[in-house]
Amino acid sequence: MARSLPLVSTDEGIRMQQKPVVEQNQLRGPAQNLPATVVSGEKVIAPNSSGQTELDLLFTLSEETPANSIGLSLANAKGEKVFLGYDVKQKQYFVDRRQAGIVDFAAEFPGRHTAPAQEASQQIRMRLYLDHNSVELFAE
Repeated sequence: MARSLPLVSTDEGIRMQQKPVVEQNQLRGPAQNLPATVVSGEKVIAPNSSGQTELDLLFTLSEETPANSIGLSLANAKGEKVFLGYDVKQKQYFVDRRQAGIVDFAAEFPGRHTAPAQEASQQIRMRLYLDHNSVELFAE
């Protein structure tokens, strides 16, 4: 996926940020909007038949949110899974590929990979781009 790589100032200094290029928006098909839903536990969403999907997710936390993390699990019929989300207590995004099927081709591949959130917020936005072979997570 093509992306822009601007430099941004943070409390920790200058950092490189990754964003999908705006031209990516021209490739979108018709949107399917799902109503806001309170989810406790799991909610299954049927896959897009084209194999390419963009998900723009907005999670709203409250002081009463009991979850340690929020996000989603992408799974196939073989039981292979990738977990993507936000760790509420650590204030960081994560991608967990430990159950992603064949993972022994590189020592760094399986694991729970994290990135810090730039600002603590009650609203967590994640944009996911999915196809048959990959998943890209963009946040903030």
